[in-house]
Amino acid sequence: MQYWKFRSIILFLKPIWRGSETFLVGTASCRIEVEGIDELYREFSSQQVLHKEHPEVTNQQWGHRD
Repeated sequence: MQYWKFRSIILFLKPIWRGSETFLVGTASCRIEVEGIDELYREFSSQQVLHKEHPEVTNQQWGHRD
């Protein structure tokens, strides 16, 4: 049985009715342009509110600093 056919049966038996579905988690993004990114980073870093996967601001190959 192909996966999409099986999934359609599941959706028929248990339809989606909530607004925030688990399969949507992590698929959205937002980019905010700021001036003084290094100063902002230092401020947020001192408050320990940054994600551990991003220990520093880096230059990206497309020209942004993230």
